[in-house]
Amino acid sequence: MAINVSEKEWKELSQDQSYIETYIEREQKNDQKTSTSSGINLPNFSFEYLEDIIYIIVFLSILLLLIKIIVSSSRNKVNINQKAKNITSKPIDKIEDKIHELDLEKLLEEALSANSFNMALRIHFLIIIKLLSEKGQIKWSKEKTNWEYFSEIRDPNLSSQFKKIILTFESIWYKEIVLSEPQYVGLVPDYLSLKTQLIRNEKQ
Repeated sequence: MAINVSEKEWKELSQDQSYIETYIEREQKNDQKTSTSSGINLPNFSFEYLEDIIYIIVFLSILLLLIKIIVSSSRNKVNINQKAKNITSKPIDKIEDKIHELDLEKLLEEALSANSFNMALRIHFLIIIKLLSEKGQIKWSKEKTNWEYFSEIRDPNLSSQFKKIILTFESIWYKEIVLSEPQYVGLVPDYLSLKTQLIRNEKQ
């Protein structure tokens, strides 16, 4: 069934409608419909963000590695300090009271492992006193001074070497000079030389 509409009526119905649409406008409308119908808004992703993320991951990895190294170093330092506390917790006068009973070589190793070079030098000196006593060069007594021991030694060679270590030892121990490792290493040969000679004489 055909409906006849007069020209006048048609103009009244269509006067507010626009039937001119550009191609671009039509494509934009289609894109909007597709996006709305799918319910997904896709962000504009840039590879610059990916590069930033990689930098952040690398930075955090390096930071964690540094923290691990610092923590490990702190633990080692605590262990060394604990060793130093153990060796210095033994009063030196207690050691001197029992030089013939204690294992001075073991105490020396403990002092060195704790980097306690002043204590190590003191123990070196006590080892010499112990050997001189065992050799019969001196009569040991805690109340005697180092120079009293020196006056008892009859062997000129031993006397000369002992005098040398007395001078170096007392200048450090009684003045409370803190020894560094290089300083300790420079002093030890005189002690070891006298110790070796005393041990050699014992075997003869």
